[in-house]
Amino acid sequence: MSSRHALSSRRLDLASALFLLAAGAHAATEIWVPRQHNPGFAEAGRSFVAEVRAAPDLAAAGWTAALKNDLRSWNCTVASAVFGKIHHAKESGWLLTIAVPADTPPELLDLTVDHPASGPGTQARSLRVVKSFEENFYIVQLSDQHVVGATATQAGGNTSDNAGSTEAMKWAAPVLNLINPRFVAYTGDNETIFWEGEKGPGLEKARIHVQIYKEALTHFRVPTILCLGNHDIGWGT
Repeated sequence: MSSRHALSSRRLDLASALFLLAAGAHAATEIWVPRQHNPGFAEAGRSFVAEVRAAPDLAAAGWTAALKNDLRSWNCTVASAVFGKIHHAKESGWLLTIAVPADTPPELLDLTVDHPASGPGTQARSLRVVKSFEENFYIVQLSDQHVVGATATQAGGNTSDNAGSTEAMKWAAPVLNLINPRFVAYTGDNETIFWEGEKGPGLEKARIHVQIYKEALTHFRVPTILCLGNHDIGWGT
């Protein structure tokens, strides 16, 4: 592996770690897939697979799952629970095959999995139930928000000439929710979270940036898929 490739991998791992830190991901039961910024899709009446970080010695028969929105919840059947490889085979965890109830509405829902020996884990707005995969759909693609703060100080929603705000994201959320695409794809440079040079604000500032960004995503009622750009993972100076 070249030194440049190794550095890039470390930056990606750091960016992922920042999202986990912002989510307070230290629970005994943690859903790795699906997540709010990496959502899953499933048809009502069919199944999907959730990847879960939890202890290997748990009883497979103890797992339960539920989907919910702001008004009610739908108890799901865990058809199978196998301890195997998750996170692109980088680590071990539980693979839960979860059946979506037939009466589940086609919308973005919270997923909770639970086990009596390790407790519950929840990923908010992480699973989009669709009527059918055999139908046309559309997406919305956005990029280069360069979010660095919460409050917009310019009419266009920026905090400065080249930096965006989470306030602008919240302004856009009702419009995107009304459009109701299959998903919104943010294709890089979503934030400017840290620099590696002497002018860099450091990882604590980066963690705060990720926290406010994740909070802004909670205003979306449609799935949001995030791809990383160079400003999301840092760059050399």
